[in-house]
Amino acid sequence: MTPLRQARRAMGPHGWSQLQLIGVMRRIAAQYGEQLPGDTSLKTMLSKWENGRRSPDERYGWLLCQALRSTPEALAIPAATPLRPQTHRTTAGLALAGSGDGSIIEVTAIVDGNVVTMPMERRTLLQALLAVGVGGPTGLPAVAERQRVDPAVVQHFARLRAVLVDADNTMGPRHLLATVTQQVTAIDQYRRAAAGRLRTVLLATQSRWAEFAGWIADDVGDRSTGTRWTGLALQMATEADDAAMVGYIHARHAQRALARRDPARILAHADAALHQHHISPLTRAFGLSLRAHAQAITGDLTGCQASLEHAHQLAQSGQDPHDLGGFCVPAYLRMREADCWLDAGQPSRAGQVLQTALDTWPAALTRDRGMALARLATAHLAAAEPEQAAAAALGALEVVTATGSARIHDDVVVLAARLSPWQGRTGVDALLTAVAA
Repeated sequence: MTPLRQARRAMGPHGWSQLQLIGVMRRIAAQYGEQLPGDTSLKTMLSKWENGRRSPDERYGWLLCQALRSTPEALAIPAATPLRPQTHRTTAGLALAGSGDGSIIEVTAIVDGNVVTMPMERRTLLQALLAVGVGGPTGLPAVAERQRVDPAVVQHFARLRAVLVDADNTMGPRHLLATVTQQVTAIDQYRRAAAGRLRTVLLATQSRWAEFAGWIADDVGDRSTGTRWTGLALQMATEADDAAMVGYIHARHAQRALARRDPARILAHADAALHQHHISPLTRAFGLSLRAHAQAITGDLTGCQASLEHAHQLAQSGQDPHDLGGFCVPAYLRMREADCWLDAGQPSRAGQVLQTALDTWPAALTRDRGMALARLATAHLAAAEPEQAAAAALGALEVVTATGSARIHDDVVVLAARLSPWQGRTGVDALLTAVAA
């Protein structure tokens, strides 16, 4: 076995796959403005290097040394030449701490690797976030490769992510993707400058931000970008040995598989999430709801009911809403339950569950409320209630206008097409006009 292959297999608790190594190399190259070939080409090249049939050039040799934290001599490859960093300036951004009535908040900024705070009006901060993105050219220097990193940056990025998750829930994904991806880059700079346990913690932090980027990309309708970010997040969480995040991302993969109605894939990812012992109660409830949906699709209603009952019990845990899976509150879980009854051919039951959910829907989850309204419209249509379906779809369309959610918009467009046979009814005509506008 060549030293290069040995080094790859020695990384992490279970060794890295070729794709994991490629993902790390890609992230490092991105910091220097370098674009690498596709995964298929890189796997072919890596296989030849590992088999000793070819040697990497100086650029790839340096990337391999950086990714594997090794030297050309140890990897038995030619001398490596470092990539030249981009000449740009960046900041790790801003974060919020708590304050009295919420009108004035403490803003945390990172300057030369150190954390400082200052008071700022909440409205001013959010306008800045949405207008230019957090990581824009604010005059703060990029992180030096060997600079001391303040461990407080971890809490800084956690607070900032909580702020942006709240913004996404209430205002939708518009303008957020660039901001979030800039933070992934900023965290990567700090991670590479850190050492020991702090480096691993920053990698786990980066995984959370990458998953958030994947969620936002999905919501604006860019599924390919969502797939890339979600896959990177799982690689990072695995490398960081962050079991809670690994479980959560598997649940997200199960959720994404719902779009293709692939029950085998949904079950595989849901079970992979549930097998992680350190996931939070609400992440476990989220995973159980996805397993229930797959069971409903396959006709296993007994298993579906059991999974839902267990999920509802866990949803009473009162978890911090900013923790992983914090959105999976009882009202959200009822929406997921209603999806199961829709697939089981019980639209009236689904409509009742959704109406109960909407009656108690948290004000902070605006975008998800739009999803619930779209589901309610689907339930009414399946129950041959076109006027009620149109009314619910119009409510969902209002949320689309407020948040820019492509997912909800696409659902409403499909509903409008299915309601076209009832054209001439007041409610249906109002929906068709609104969709066409």
